[in-house]
Amino acid sequence: MTLQSSGAISLDQIRTEYGISGAVSMNQLYRNGSYVDNTKEVTDAISSVSDSGFPWMGYSNDRYNYGNLNTWSGSVPAGGTKVYGYIINSQAVTSAIASYISSSGQYLDPPSNDDTIFSWSFNSITTKSASVTLTFNTARLGTYYAWGHCLDNFCSMAISGAASGNISATTLPTTHAKIATIVVDSSNKVVTFTMNCPGERIYADVFLSTTDALNDKTVLVNQSVPTSGAIDFQDFYNGENA
Repeated sequence: MTLQSSGAISLDQIRTEYGISGAVSMNQLYRNGSYVDNTKEVTDAISSVSDSGFPWMGYSNDRYNYGNLNTWSGSVPAGGTKVYGYIINSQAVTSAIASYISSSGQYLDPPSNDDTIFSWSFNSITTKSASVTLTFNTARLGTYYAWGHCLDNFCSMAISGAASGNISATTLPTTHAKIATIVVDSSNKVVTFTMNCPGERIYADVFLSTTDALNDKTVLVNQSVPTSGAIDFQDFYNGENA
């Protein structure tokens, strides 16, 4: 649990937050030292998610597009060979469809290789459109980066709701590339991704990263805590354990 942003902070609160037991000296509390990290892997950026346009059948009649693979409780239809959908906060997919997830190199087989806060893969046998709406955790506001690609370069992505980075019907490239920089602030915590496929498309995807790199969910933390010199307990405002 992140430490508060104002008021008195006790040494016991710091010890609890950073998992410290036993005696501790102040020089062990420097950032990048024994206990206080400089970065962490985010697993709570998205507080809620909704979707529309699911489920529908994919390319070649044996591939199926579902919504949230974290919570899917159904089964794969007879003859199905691949399942597509989205994952938030790098969570694992349900066991009901885990064995049907493609690991062909385009879609990263979760949870071992999925290192983004939002991943969405899909395909289409005919003209289709689907949307996924993400609501961000207040503690994880900031700048995010959307990456995408389409195997045959005809799918498009629209992004709306962010303070900046809104795009409309941007054609996805044939190799992974950054398609938008998205600023999520206190008045723009809801971002909607809409994918449009104008016909048969074997594969397309979009990822949302925390840094300007494909497949990354790393954020800076404890930036007020010094790496040397005097330490004040107020330096730990909004501090958090990695």
